[in-house]
Amino acid sequence: MSCMNTAEPRSRLRSFHVFLCASLLVHAGVLMLPLKPPITTAAGEPFNRLFAVELLMPEDAREENATAQKSAAPPALPDPAPAPQAKKPPAAKPAASEKKAPVREATVSLDRLSDADAQYRFYLGHLRSKISAEWQYPPEASNRGLSGTVSVRFSIAPSGRLTDVSVTNSSAHSLLDDEALRTIRAAAPFHPFPQEFTIEKLNVSASFEYEFSGR
Repeated sequence: MSCMNTAEPRSRLRSFHVFLCASLLVHAGVLMLPLKPPITTAAGEPFNRLFAVELLMPEDAREENATAQKSAAPPALPDPAPAPQAKKPPAAKPAASEKKAPVREATVSLDRLSDADAQYRFYLGHLRSKISAEWQYPPEASNRGLSGTVSVRFSIAPSGRLTDVSVTNSSAHSLLDDEALRTIRAAAPFHPFPQEFTIEKLNVSASFEYEFSGR
């Protein structure tokens, strides 16, 4: 019984020694394996592989980055203003003589009054009265027995002032012609135009008939 017990520990010790030796041999074989050299290029330099790595940005960070890029972008320049057009020089003003409107005037006759001249009837009566008060037969013409008819034309301003007088048809006797002109000048000035007159000058024609009657 004791022999069997002594043999069993020895058998276990032997098995342990065998396992230990086998383990040492395995590790020694691993250590003795030849090491593989690193991959080299044709020039004999070690070949290092490069890997491209892309870092992904979170969604919120991408939106913030896009907003920052938009705000950092320079503002759009406004469209250039159109070039100012050259102003045309003002048209030359007409001369004073060109701007002056024609004078409004009327022509009437003391010898005969037409219906168109009815508005001047009262004023013509005033002219006849003043002219008749100055008209006379020249004494020298009477002594010489001169007769004839003189036609004259004279113009009156709105104030009643005489502006012109001339002989339009001579009597063939200067004494009679001059007496007609003197009569008109002596009768002036006349009354101013009434307010209803819309004219700036009144032209009047008149005839003076001198007839000598012997005594």
